[in-house]
This record gives sequence, C-alpha cells and structure tokens, in this order.
Amino acid sequence: MPSLPDDVLRQLLQNAALSDKATAVNLALLSKSIQPWIEKIIYHEVVLSRESTAHAFLRTIHTSKTKSRDFYASHVKSLFLCPDLDPIDVVTLLSTCRGLDNLSYWPLIHTGNSSSHSPPTSGNWVRPDPWQRRTPTPPLHSHRRDARAQMSNFVNSVALHNMEHLSPRKLSLVLSETHPIATFRPTFDSPFYASATHLTIANGWEEWTAWAGGAISSFALPHLTHVKLDLSVGQAPPEDVSRSRARWLSTVTDGYSSAEESCPSDEEKEALSAWTRKIARVAESIADLLMHTPALETCVLVLRFDSNPARTARQISRLVSARISEYHRSGFVDLSVPPARGAADDPGFDARLVFAWEREPFRYSHAHSSHENAMWRSAENVVKTQRHMSGYTILNCDYLS
Repeated sequence: MPSLPDDVLRQLLQNAALSDKATAVNLALLSKSIQPWIEKIIYHEVVLSRESTAHAFLRTIHTSKTKSRDFYASHVKSLFLCPDLDPIDVVTLLSTCRGLDNLSYWPLIHTGNSSSHSPPTSGNWVRPDPWQRRTPTPPLHSHRRDARAQMSNFVNSVALHNMEHLSPRKLSLVLSETHPIATFRPTFDSPFYASATHLTIANGWEEWTAWAGGAISSFALPHLTHVKLDLSVGQAPPEDVSRSRARWLSTVTDGYSSAEESCPSDEEKEALSAWTRKIARVAESIADLLMHTPALETCVLVLRFDSNPARTARQISRLVSARISEYHRSGFVDLSVPPARGAADDPGFDARLVFAWEREPFRYSHAHSSHENAMWRSAENVVKTQRHMSGYTILNCDYLS
C-alpha cells in the first residue's frame, strides 16, 4: 500500500491536532518526524490558568534541551497568564514569548472596595498585590518596604530590557496603578501598546472610569480600533419613584393622592442619587474616550448584572451625547474627524458606542478566544446598523455572530 505524500499527511495530522488538544499531545509523542508539525499547533496557544501549570511551563523553558528561547518566540502567539503569578515569572514568560499577538492577563489586585472585581475572582475576595504574598499580615517594617521597593525597581528594569520588542495586537487586561510592572499600569505610554488594535479592559467600572477617558487616546495607542469596557450595573432604582407610587395610590384608593405619600423616602433618594452619580461617571469617561480616539471603530460597553439593559443604555447614551455635543459647542473637537461618526440632527450621537448585554455575568473571554472574536464581529455589525438607524441598539452576548 503506497504511503501518503508528506504534505497530505502533514495536513491530515495537523487537522486532527487542531480538533483536540489531547490528540495533539499524543501525536507529538508518536514520532519524532512529525513532532515539529504538531508542536507548532500545541504551542500556538498557551493557557496558563493555574500557578502550577505556569511553573511547569517555566521549567520546560529553563530545562528543555530540544527547544531554544527562539522556539517560543516564534511559535507562541496567544498567551493567557495565571492571575496570581509573581511579577518575575510574568516578565520571564513575556520576554520569552516575545512574538505574541494575543495576551490575556487579569492579575488580582487589592482595591479596598468590595464592589470592584476582576474576572478571575469570585465574590468579594481579592488577593493583595503579589509582593505581599511572602510578608506577614501586619504592616511592613521600613526595611521590608525598602526591599520591596528595590525589588519592584529591579522587576521594572528587567521588564523594560526584556520586553522592549513585545507589542501584542489584541489585549485583555486588568490594569492597576500599584502593579509592580509599570507596563500593566494604566498609562499606555509603553512601546508594549504601540501595535495594539483590540483592547479589553476587564477592570471594574470604579477603576477604569478614573483613567480611561484620559489615558486611552489615539496619541498613546495609534493603531487602536476596538476597545471594550465592563460595567456591573447592579440593582437600579425605579425610574420615577414618586410617579409610580402615586399611580399605585390612585388605583387602590379610587383616585386619592397625597403629596406626602408620593414623595420618595430618604433611602430611595440616596439610591437614586448613587445611581445617577455612577451612570454620569461612566458616561463622562466613555464620552472622553470617544473624543480622544478619532480612529477608533467601536467602543463596546458590556452591561453585567443588569435586569433592564435598555434603560441603562438609554441613560448612558443620553449623557454621552450631551457631553459630546458640549465638546462640539466648545470648539474642542477635531473638525477633521469624519462626520459619519454621528447623526446630522444630533452631533452628540456616536455610532461607535455599542452596548452589549451579558446575561451570564461571570462569562469573560480571553483575547484570542472565539467568543471574543465573535464579540468584535458583532459589534462592528451593530456600529453599521446604528449609523444607518441614527440610534442605539442592544447587542445580546448570547447571540453573537
């Protein structure tokens, strides 16, 4: 029986390897002659979801006699980093896999705010910054603080040297101003971001609203076309407490109404005030981001824990439009930005803003995942529809194209 040509055999084996990770590993162990064909697939996407897995991969990098550092630089294109890795390990992995196209890194951070969250956490628990892992719970003595600061400076110097050629295109990150590696602080002034086209910020809204509007710009990220932000909406107060209560009283008392009874309670007023501040802060940050990124094609705001996404989108879009209109009236807008961004009768309307409703609040996707790619494609289609309609719609994350 004649054997198959090498190119046909290679295609068959690679298709089998692509269909299943376990099959790929078995094929790589089957024969040394086909091992190089399969290893390209195995190492193309590396997911280090646990610290033990990451340490095993690091051991392979340090001890392998068959693979040089150039192998990882050439073959690893997508990388997901364990959230609680030591910064030294993060630098080692990124400097080794310096040919990355896609990077997902959601480090656990201490925010001091139980409502803030990042994807890898559950509940309200967040782990302190990585350098506190080997220190006792009481405050650090001065010499320990100095040692930690020196180590942080060392990490940054190593990172700048070893990661200078690393510039992924698609990123999914949790950023922190206290991260030991300066690259993962929300400044975006590093060459690391120079080639970024797709950026997912997985921080809680309390964090990204503090810096996203000013830090994310076409100047800092010249190739950025897609950005995605998260908003945990939570329980919203009734749209009009006094009106709904008055309607109820009118129904059950045959038209009776009392001004005192129709007034909202102090608790209801406070809930409405907190909600208003939250929505205003989110809208202000998004409007600033849109105005600072004229080359941006789509800005996705993912609504989580939201029982009424249409209401949330309506309120945020109204405030975003008002702020952008104010930009236009004040003359701060770059007139070279194509007018197709908004509607002729509403200069504040920006079709690039896409509201995505996520009914599964703990579903997060890696930068290289099929779900993430489907999100970007669907958002692009929504932008086209919104330009045609001159109005906003809601993208349901359960039905991505």
